[in-house]
This record gives sequence, structure tokens and C-alpha cells, in this order.
Amino acid sequence: MNVVWDPGKHSLRARVFSLTLTGLFFLLIVMVSSGEYGVRQSQKQTFRERLTLGKTIGSQIDSLLLQNLSFLQNVSFSPGWNPQDDNPEPEMNALHTARLYGFFSNVHLSQQSSLEKPNVSNLVLHDGKQMLLFQIPLRNAAIIGEVDPADHFLNKVLQTGTIGKTGSVEVTDANNVVIASTEPNDLLRKSHHADCADELFRTGDGSIRRCESRDDKKIVTVVMLKSAPWKLNLAQSEDEALAPVQQMRTRFFLAGIVIFGVAILVLWGMTGSIIEPIRALTSSAQRISSGDLSQPVSIHGEEEIGILGNTMEEMRVKLGNLLEEVDLANRTLEKRVEARTEEVNKLYNELKQKEETRRMLLRKVISAQEDERKRIARELHDDLSQTLATLLLKLNGSNEEARDMAVRAIDSIHRLILDLRPAVLDDLGLSVAIRWYAENRLAPLGIHVYFEGNAPDVIRGSETEIALFRIAQEALNNVAKHAQAENVMVSVEEKDGKLMLEVEDDGTGFDPETFTMVRDGHGFGLHGMRERVELLQGRLEIESGPDSGTRIVVSIPINQEIPVYG
Repeated sequence: MNVVWDPGKHSLRARVFSLTLTGLFFLLIVMVSSGEYGVRQSQKQTFRERLTLGKTIGSQIDSLLLQNLSFLQNVSFSPGWNPQDDNPEPEMNALHTARLYGFFSNVHLSQQSSLEKPNVSNLVLHDGKQMLLFQIPLRNAAIIGEVDPADHFLNKVLQTGTIGKTGSVEVTDANNVVIASTEPNDLLRKSHHADCADELFRTGDGSIRRCESRDDKKIVTVVMLKSAPWKLNLAQSEDEALAPVQQMRTRFFLAGIVIFGVAILVLWGMTGSIIEPIRALTSSAQRISSGDLSQPVSIHGEEEIGILGNTMEEMRVKLGNLLEEVDLANRTLEKRVEARTEEVNKLYNELKQKEETRRMLLRKVISAQEDERKRIARELHDDLSQTLATLLLKLNGSNEEARDMAVRAIDSIHRLILDLRPAVLDDLGLSVAIRWYAENRLAPLGIHVYFEGNAPDVIRGSETEIALFRIAQEALNNVAKHAQAENVMVSVEEKDGKLMLEVEDDGTGFDPETFTMVRDGHGFGLHGMRERVELLQGRLEIESGPDSGTRIVVSIPINQEIPVYG
């Protein structure tokens, strides 16, 4: 089978390239995954840094609030402090000192208080103005420090948390009202990040969470203050906050594309440097397989493909030499075969001539045998039978024993004449002769004979008629001698241009294979039957088996020129 390489179908280069490209694709996926993992870790680190910054600012604010609460708390420990006496000057001086040290817009003493511990309030309306109240409880009184959010009391601390151009820091009370902010326009308004802050407040988790405000796409970090019911919100645009992360992701993506493109180019070149020699070797192998050994293999070298090319070239040379030797041997063998064929044909022709000579001699022997049988039968009938009949007449009335012996002799002569050449065959034909012989030969033995059919007149007096009679005679004699049969069926008929003779008995039968050759004086009868059938170009079939009877079928063509005795 000649396989032709098609560069456009099932290309080895395409398969190698696709497999390697698949490997590179998976490698690229791994690289992208690793890069994405690094990007995510960088993003988490950014959030952790923002978290740390929020905690730091929250701690500073908590410290500042506690410091101002301590200023108020120290008022009650000032010298001469006694709100119950009639001298208010020490109390006024102590309250003024607390106002000077703290960021309070006003500090005063309230005679009514239900507080149990120091407290920082949400934004409340006090004396018609929104204020933040720092309260220190006393016995039946309270020291209250008022803080005006418009005084930007926390600006210095908040400015330390400003990040980038879009970053902002604000402090809101429990109602999400901005009480301090790096954005002055947001002061005393509801925070833009109220939803995110409320979500953190509802979780009951005092830790810091990353929240995304979908409206303005900002990253918001919320810190719950410990010293006041306030929240610290650090907000920054998502694009700016994650810009380093996005840049890192973009660099990873571009680097992956560049590496993948370079890898494809390198891979294409490498596969070409490997596949092109393989294509050349494939073409050389196809030429060699098609019988073209004229062109040498052009690939050589010390690497694997070069060694393969060297080996293929050596194979081409050896194969060419071998083909020349085979061609020479074929020519020599053809001459020998022609000579032997001539010898075989000569021997066959000689054997054929000898076989024809043998057949002719056998035919002449059988013909001479039949002529001799006929002559002997005639002489026995004309001479010896007449002599015995005359002797019987002369013995009339004399010795009875001699007469009986003469009668038996005459009967024996008659049987001998019938075996040699029955006159009924010449007078009445084949069918009557076979029936007559069967009845005379088998009936005395108690064997029932059934005869059917009639031979055509065209074979009267011919070699075919004599041969069929002798075959039937031999078959009937075998039945009488060996078969131990009770019934015999004999038929003679013409069918499809052939004369059919069939003899069948219900005797003991035999194995036909044991009588294919003449051995130990047995098988002469069957052998003679076969020779007679072969001389007439007919066919003999013997069907028999132990205890299954015997069936002999002879078919002789009668559409040929039939020789006639005479």
C-alpha cells in the first residue's frame, strides 16, 4: 500500500505545534493564575494597609477624645472646687482652664444629670445650635464640654489619613451625620457611605471591613471608635485605590501575551527545523517504497534525524544491490523453470502417449479377450456340446450312471458357454442379457431379483454393450459370492445422453477404501470394472458400508462414436 504524505492533512508539524501550543496554553493559564494570585495578594495587602491606617487614625482620635474627657474630669479636682459654696470663682477658673486646654467651644457646669459615667454624645441641638457634648458626671451635677463641629476640631488628625487625590476621611456619629471631614462641604450632612457603615454596625462586628460603594465606586474602610459612638470612614476612588493592583494585572497580562507570542514564534521555528528533515525523510521513504532507488537520501548528520537519514541511505544502497541480485536470480530461475517446464511437458507428452498406448493395448486386449471368449464358446457349443449330445444318445438305455454324468457334463458346458459369451446378449441385447444372467445366477441362491429399464438399440453389438454386461456380470457375481443379500435391484436406462447401469443389494456391504488397489489377490474384479469404465470415458461410483448394502452406479456417454464388434 503506497501512502502519500499530504502536508495539508494530518501534518506532523501541525500536530506537534498544536500539542506544544496546548502545553504552552496550560502554562500560560498557570502563569496567569499565579499572577492573578499575586495581584489578589497585593490587593489584600492594600486593604490591610488601609485597615492599619484606619486603626491608627481611630486610635489617635480615641486618644484625643479621652484626653479632652480627662481635662473635664480634672476640673472637679481643681483647688477650691466646691459648687455648693457661695464663691463661684474657683469653679469658673477651673472650667476656663479646661476650655483652654481642650478643643471645647464652651465648658459649663450643669446642675442636672442622670449620667453614671463619662460620655461623648452624638450631634445634638443645644441652645439652638448643633453641638457635640462631652459629659463628666458629678454628684447631682455634670461638667459639660461643648464642641462645635464647624471648628474642625479633628482636622489635623484627619489630614494624616488623606490618600491620593480622591481620598477622604470623615467621622460620623451613630446617625451617620458627618461631624468632622477633610471635605468641608460634607460637614453636618448625612454621610455618602451611610449604607456601608450601617451594614457594619448591624453585623455587630467591631472590626474593619472593606466596603464598596457602588454609586461612586469607592473603597470605604469603616472603623468603630471606642471612646465615642462615632465611626471613622476612609474613602477613596476604586480606580485610584486599586491602580497599582490593576497596573500589576495589566503588566502580567501584557507580559503573558508577549511571552506567549514569542513562544509561538520560537516554537514554529523549532518545529520547522525538526519537521522539514522529517518531511524530506518521508519523501525519500515514499520513493523507496514505490521502487525508485535512483535518488539518494539528502539528510545526513550526527543527531537522531541525521543518523536516521544515514541509515535510510545505507538501506537504499543495500536494497538496490539486493534488488539487482533478486532480478538476476529471477532471470536465472526463469530460465531454469523454462527448461524444467520443457522437460515436464516432454515427459507429460511421453506419459500421455504411453497412457494412450496402454489404453489402446488394453482395449485391444479386452477386444481380443471377448473375441477369444466368443470363439471358445462357439467351439464348445459346436464341437464338445455336440459330441456329448451324441454320446448321450448312444448311452440311451445303457448305464444310467454314465448317462447322468453325460447330462451333468452337458449342463456344465452350457454354463461355461453362458459365462464366456451368452448367446442372448448377441440375439436379444443388453437389458435381456443382464436380466437373464441375474435370474440364472442369483435365483438358485434364493436372492430376489428386480429389474427395470431398457438399453437403447444404438449400443447393440458395440464395445459399450459388452463392457456394461461384463461390469453387471462382475457385480452380480460379487453379490452371489460375498453379499449374502436377499434382494437385488438392477436398472438400465438412458439419461441426459448417458447410459446408466445401477446394481444395488441389501447385503453385508464392505469398505470401498480397502479395495482401491489390488492386494493379496483381492480387488481384481473392481479394478477390472474401473478399467472398462475409463476406456469408455465413463464414471464408476461405489457406495457401500458394513451392514448397509452396496450400490454400484455406472454412467457411460453414448453421444460419442461407438465402436462395434463384428
